[in-house]
Amino acid sequence: RLHIKASDSQSRIIFYNYSADNGATWSRLCGFTAGTEGDISFVLPANATGAVCINAWNAYDLATRSNTVSVF
Repeated sequence: RLHIKASDSQSRIIFYNYSADNGATWSRLCGFTAGTEGDISFVLPANATGAVCINAWNAYDLATRSNTVSVF
């Protein structure tokens, strides 16, 4: 489980997706209803490198990528 914070001054954050291979591939979009911060949970795929990053998507379909964290 990861705790994330995301905000946008012009639009609320409505989706997130994640990568477990440093951005080479991405999960499907998941709803983010927590406001500006909350916990997300997901199962790492078998080919995960452990370099996890998150995209936070606003209502204008614009994403910002997080820093990469190592989960292994």
